[in-house]
Amino acid sequence: MSKEKSRGYTLNIPENKEFYITILDSINTGVWAVDKNENVIFFNSAMERISGLKKSQAIGSNLMTDIPGHTINVEAQFRNLYLNVKKLLETTSYGPIPIIAPKGDLSYQSGVLIPQFDENGQYDGMICTVVDTTKRKQAEKALHGSELRLIRAQKIAHMGDWEYDIEADRYVGSDEVYRIFDIDPATELSYKLLREMIHSDDRDNADRHTKSLIESGMGEPFEHRIVRSDGSIRHIYSQGEVAFDSTGKVVKLFGIMLDITERKRVEDELLKKNRNLSILYSTASITTEYNNIDDILSYALTDLLDYQGSKAGGIYLIDKESDEIVLHAHKGIPDEILEKVRRVPLTEPNVVAAMTSKDVFIKEPGRSEEIINLEKKYGIEKVITIKLQARDKVIGFVNVTLSAEYEMLEEDALVLESVGKQVGIVIENLRLFNETEKSYEELKSLDKMKDEFLSNVSHELKTPLVSIGGYSEVLNAGALGALNEGQKKAAYAIVRNANRLERLINSILYLSIEESGKMIYTLKPLQIADVIEHSVLDMLPQIKKNNLTIKKQVSDNLSLIKGDEKKLMQVISNLIDNAIKFAPSGDMIISAHEDDDKLHIAVSDTGIGIPQEETNNLFKRFYQADASATRKYGGTGLGLYISKLIVDAHNGEIWAESEKGVGTTIHMTLPK
Repeated sequence: MSKEKSRGYTLNIPENKEFYITILDSINTGVWAVDKNENVIFFNSAMERISGLKKSQAIGSNLMTDIPGHTINVEAQFRNLYLNVKKLLETTSYGPIPIIAPKGDLSYQSGVLIPQFDENGQYDGMICTVVDTTKRKQAEKALHGSELRLIRAQKIAHMGDWEYDIEADRYVGSDEVYRIFDIDPATELSYKLLREMIHSDDRDNADRHTKSLIESGMGEPFEHRIVRSDGSIRHIYSQGEVAFDSTGKVVKLFGIMLDITERKRVEDELLKKNRNLSILYSTASITTEYNNIDDILSYALTDLLDYQGSKAGGIYLIDKESDEIVLHAHKGIPDEILEKVRRVPLTEPNVVAAMTSKDVFIKEPGRSEEIINLEKKYGIEKVITIKLQARDKVIGFVNVTLSAEYEMLEEDALVLESVGKQVGIVIENLRLFNETEKSYEELKSLDKMKDEFLSNVSHELKTPLVSIGGYSEVLNAGALGALNEGQKKAAYAIVRNANRLERLINSILYLSIEESGKMIYTLKPLQIADVIEHSVLDMLPQIKKNNLTIKKQVSDNLSLIKGDEKKLMQVISNLIDNAIKFAPSGDMIISAHEDDDKLHIAVSDTGIGIPQEETNNLFKRFYQADASATRKYGGTGLGLYISKLIVDAHNGEIWAESEKGVGTTIHMTLPK
């Protein structure tokens, strides 16, 4: 309780005291009075409101014995205060005192105890003025609570507030300012003290912001670093405003400061990750966009130098033919050094050491004394080497120059190793691709030569074959004289094998023309029954030789189709030849009928057959049902393959149905 002491005075009530009592009764300040025996003689209306007691309850009651105490834990203290004032006879103020009213409401009261004297100067009673300070107390509590919350919030957010009186050169900061700067709370703050703690590299910038704030009255937020007494560095965000006096002069600065060290740490980590991802992404992009080795190495080197903040470097690849490492990409290397390092033998001790090192990233690669002296001459202080690896095999190196004070972080080393491996794999794959492409072109050239050879040979074979076949038929017909049975059989064999050889040559010629893209189909309306009939006649000698019975089941009046007659005859002949080959005896059925908008042709035999799951292979180039070295069935494996090509060219379909030991049916459909 605070006390404001003064001597009491004599209460002289005028004759018209009712007038003054009315005035005292109407004011908002509570007033009560007791005589020298502590009996209540006055209790105004404001006291009724403040205390919750009625006048009728209070007047005439004894202050010490009759009026119940409602103070919280301070009743004895108030009684002692009252008795002390009565003893000292000095005016004394008190409060605020917590009071619980009869209804249970809590309030706070403050007041003044004023001793009263009679005309002889003797103590004659006490007057007390009472003020209800509940709302003020609540406001103070709320303010205190807000201050506590603000302090907690500032502590959590690492944010402090400050105020600087320019004229008085007095700096006041919140608790968090002390924590941010790590200063003893007992230390008196000053602008000079805090300025000296700003990082030397940031101090001028801070001065410029302060000057701008004072001169313009407007301040921009800015960031700076401070150095604590233990040497640790904190990153601070600051923003200030100004206060003016009546003349418009800036007299105070105030604002906030925020410790953003953790935020900066996270930002730096994100920047590093973004930087790492950026070079990895860039390297991946380069390796997919370009297919020239030197282009890839040139762009990759630029990215690596940017990543390391370097101005010079080079990329070498191992040349096995010359047993050297050869410089394929370089940037910023002085010409005098360049001439010495374009090609370096693999036997050079420094290269051998790098090749045999287990580390992908080499911090201090060896160089010859001559090169080291040249590097010093041109201000090159430090060189690092990164291996280019592909499948655990070293294919080259990257050299990057750095400043002497540069310290490689482990994270950066891992990224560079990853880039080195990525580039190495791409270069190796590109080399393999180039070699494969070269081999492919060589194979294409050989294939073309093969086709030309086959075409030429086929033509050369066909010319004498026509003569052989023609003369054989003349002999067989007896035009040059009668033949005995043995001579007839020999002539017949010549005709049969000449026809067979002609079909083989036609197949080879067909493939040669087809692969050259020069095959021409002459499509015109034709009757498929005629094609079947002509094909059977051509193959009749072989059919008779194998004692096969041929049955034709061809519907009458089949619709005409558009097709190339000679090539469709080649298909039917191939199907008949296939049936003859795998059916030494038995029946062969050739059928043709209309099936919706198509003609369906089939050739069936009662030969050896094959498993149904292998039927798709029949139409592959050079496929043999019996591919063993001792196979008993002849053929080149081209007949059904060529047949499929011809049917496809007619927009038709061809397929096989077969059962081992039962026989095979080859179906084909052709559009009408």
